[in-house]
Amino acid sequence: MRRLPAFAGQLGVLSQSLQMLMWRGHVHPLREDAGANTEQAGKLSRWIERQGLAVQVVAECGTAVHVP
Repeated sequence: MRRLPAFAGQLGVLSQSLQMLMWRGHVHPLREDAGANTEQAGKLSRWIERQGLAVQVVAECGTAVHVP
């Protein structure tokens, strides 16, 4: 997500945004030894789609990537 124009050079804003998403239950930190939570990844994917964001969830990695 830090490659998105809104967060370029704004790691503090990215951190705050991720914290707010965690507080609302939209994203969850993933431990390296934990498997992907497909239910939560699906919820996040649907939220991202509704928001029109140019990112795609990569549940296996516990992250999202920019989609040009």
